[in-house]
Amino acid sequence: MKYTVMIITAILFLFILPISVTAANQTKTDWLSYQQYKLKATIQTNINIAKTSTRARLEMLEARTSLFPQQTASQSILSITTQPPVAEKNHELAFKWYNPEEETLHYRIDAIVQTTPATAKIKTKVAFPPNIDREKFSLYLEPTELIDSNNPLIKEKAIELASDKNDLFDVVFTLANWVYQHVNYNELLGKEVKKASWVLTYKQGTCDEFTALFVALCRALGIPAKYISGIAYSNIISSFEMHAWASVYFPNYGWIPFDPTYGQFGYVDASHIVLKESYDAETKAVKLVWRGSDIEITASQPSANAYLLDTSGKRTSPIEITPSILFKRTGFGSYNLVKATITNKNNFYVSEEISLAKPNEIELLDAQIKHILLKPNEEKQIFWRIKVKPDLERNAIYTFPLIIKSNLLSKQLEFKSAYKETIYSLSTINQHVPEQLLPKEEGATLQCIAEKQTLAVGESSLISCTLKNNNQFPIEQLQLCFDKDCKTVSIQSGEEKVFPFIFSSETAGEKDLTITASSEFFSKKIILTFTILDEPKIEITDLSYPEKVEYNTKFTISFTIKKLSYRNPSNVKIILKQNKYKKEWSLQKLETDKQMRISLSGSDLDPGTNQMSLTILYNGKQAGAQFTISLEKVTFFQRAILFLKKLTKALSSIFR
Repeated sequence: MKYTVMIITAILFLFILPISVTAANQTKTDWLSYQQYKLKATIQTNINIAKTSTRARLEMLEARTSLFPQQTASQSILSITTQPPVAEKNHELAFKWYNPEEETLHYRIDAIVQTTPATAKIKTKVAFPPNIDREKFSLYLEPTELIDSNNPLIKEKAIELASDKNDLFDVVFTLANWVYQHVNYNELLGKEVKKASWVLTYKQGTCDEFTALFVALCRALGIPAKYISGIAYSNIISSFEMHAWASVYFPNYGWIPFDPTYGQFGYVDASHIVLKESYDAETKAVKLVWRGSDIEITASQPSANAYLLDTSGKRTSPIEITPSILFKRTGFGSYNLVKATITNKNNFYVSEEISLAKPNEIELLDAQIKHILLKPNEEKQIFWRIKVKPDLERNAIYTFPLIIKSNLLSKQLEFKSAYKETIYSLSTINQHVPEQLLPKEEGATLQCIAEKQTLAVGESSLISCTLKNNNQFPIEQLQLCFDKDCKTVSIQSGEEKVFPFIFSSETAGEKDLTITASSEFFSKKIILTFTILDEPKIEITDLSYPEKVEYNTKFTISFTIKKLSYRNPSNVKIILKQNKYKKEWSLQKLETDKQMRISLSGSDLDPGTNQMSLTILYNGKQAGAQFTISLEKVTFFQRAILFLKKLTKALSSIFR
């Protein structure tokens, strides 16, 4: 049968060649392309003043901040102005207002900053463990409240990652790369910075948590590491924002930057503007001091922005990329192998991010982005296993372009595919990949952990699910369901992904949450049980008592303490008051409804009408009931006895 052949060149959508820097069009690569950048950075904060009475007065207010552009090896401050004018005290800027009338005050810092990409040029191997003066670097070696490097899980993970390594750069690169690959960026966490051990457990966080965990892993191995607060360009919001990264000490070379959030290891791009170096995560950016009364004052978190003014001096790539494709022609549904030989042209270590861009007709079996560390003049190879989709036009010959890209360099290659060409199997491709780069196990695993499984009604708990694909092929179209909320995900061969969910319930009780992951090759179900607690609540019911009694009458007051809440009320105190006297009973906790019977005698009462008060105290709350019992037909002799009993009680209370 004759047919017409169409020649199709697939369109490559991702990672087109680097573009030039402009103020309106800035990408992550742009911030590495030039030798110098001039930027204008702005940091500002709002201060809210609330009067708590008509007598409120505020004579003086001072706002102190340590977050402002600093002079560093890769950053020069060309000018800095503030509004209002400021005085510098102990590495802080102090803004002052006298007798302010406004409800909201503002301060602003404007700086012209000249930056360069902060890159390390380590020419010789630095031994691990490093030989350092521990006393000199003690601040950057010790655990802190948030960087809890002494936590057993932190130590265990750090030792595991550094196993069999004796090169400090290799160790620190491995720690940073592990955090980058295994912690999920999650903005749902809010403003509170989590401890490093929490981040290791739940594998969630923003730049604060990424940095805290990375610094903790370094310190757990005796490697000095700083926490850096600053601003940087974010590809997520396409603008500058507050950011955190780290700096690690290398003997004989000094402090080297690492950004585990951005995947920049041993360097950071020129959009990083240092505001503060610290031994712990920055939790309080503004300190407030004032003189006055009946005033409440709060400060917002600083907001930051910057824009590019100028650039100069193009940078050249420190590496060479030699691309190749295993098979120049394949059939539809065939596997193929892309190889990149990366060569370090320099006499110093180079850390690079390498990525592969592909057309939509090509499926990728391995992670698209890879990080690589090269020793001086070293050469390494990176591999991507790919697959041509099987359902293409049979009467067409496709040309598939591929781009291998580093921070400053890109190389293109291509191969062709047609219906009648040879179809190569995955096992054939795997024979050309070094064994240590292929997954060691088979199958896939799903693990889920909840931050809290005992919650109050309406309270939220973070659930972190880790899905790992140990197969030598990707898992496509996997349905991941959180109860009835489902989404379709894909996971590459050897890849581990973390998926966050938020659970909450508006009703009390035991709640089972089902999490499932299913595809053609994989099925897993996990059930997490949550205990949802409401506010403890008690009610008095079935109250029974005689309205009239005589002196020698034995009688009973009965009632039920009814538990209305799922949560068990605790520290329960039952108080029965009769006029000025009372009796008490205690329960440690109320697990079920409890029937109470209080036996009394008419001789316990006063002649006439007795005001009775029944009160139950629990968990800072109370329930109660009021009623009356009359003591009737009291003789003169009985009245005398009651009077003496009352007098004796009164005297004993006085002289007690």
